[in-house]
Amino acid sequence: MVDAVNWEGWTPFFCAISRGNVEIADFLLRAGANLHHTTPSGMYAMHIAAWFAQDDSVAYLLTKRAHLHKENVYGNPPITLCRPGPIKRVM
Repeated sequence: MVDAVNWEGWTPFFCAISRGNVEIADFLLRAGANLHHTTPSGMYAMHIAAWFAQDDSVAYLLTKRAHLHKENVYGNPPITLCRPGPIKRVM
């Protein structure tokens, strides 16, 4: 049940990524979590990391080859959800 979803379509992996907890995210991936899960609005883990300004999560997701350029249902790739600063430079 590592990919159970809440009402927004978030998995435990998304929750870990949104808080910058890469140790838990890595544990969940090794336990079978889906790196490429999407929410009903088309959000990938990279969208979540960018939105919550979690630079450790962005860096971790890049090492795992997470989708960087996929758009959500509104046509937004993850970089458009970033605030100005170090995350945009990493992405």
